[in-house]
Amino acid sequence: MTGLSMKYYVYYDGYGNAKKAIGEKDLAVRYGNNPDSFLKEMLGREAGEGDLGGKGYVSVVNFDTEQERDEYLENLGEQISSYGGCRSQCQ
Repeated sequence: MTGLSMKYYVYYDGYGNAKKAIGEKDLAVRYGNNPDSFLKEMLGREAGEGDLGGKGYVSVVNFDTEQERDEYLENLGEQISSYGGCRSQCQ
């Protein structure tokens, strides 16, 4: 272990499907370091799309290495490929 610790926040819809992931730096910049603000924005988007609005959740994932993070995000990207892939949704 290199001492590196990275935290990502993953939004899942009401069906348990991963929809978007952001790193803790993005969370701080975009949402004032508040996961609830991230969740509220995502729930609002789904409500606007008529998609189980109000029933999603955010999960926190910690990584010890960049390789571990990259593998996870790549796998997650496959799950959310209908949303443009992980590179656009997971950064």
